[in-house]
Amino acid sequence: MALKVESFTFHWKPDYPLALAAKRYQDPSSSKSDGYTLVFAHGTGFHKEQWEPTIKHLFNLSRNSSRFPVREAWSVDCPNHGDSATLNEELLLRGGYDLVCKPRKLKHIDCKLIYF
Repeated sequence: MALKVESFTFHWKPDYPLALAAKRYQDPSSSKSDGYTLVFAHGTGFHKEQWEPTIKHLFNLSRNSSRFPVREAWSVDCPNHGDSATLNEELLLRGGYDLVCKPRKLKHIDCKLIYF
């Protein structure tokens, strides 16, 4: 199954100076308007693309299940990893910034958390 993949960059200036790179995955053959939005964050030393095999597998499971509908999945690079590090290179080299991703900035999204 080929997923639709879109890349995004999020900026929260002036509250937070660093940008975050993210990818959104959707099944183009699905017409699900309801369902879970899955959000994946990576561990230290990795990047958002490490989740792609897992995301594909979960979409395959969702396709045959009414109990676990997946509408979309997001994977996010932390500010000093992957594409986010490239976006933030100048600020990261200067130093002095909190590198923790700021989930409170996503408070407008109504989501259910699923832990793997």
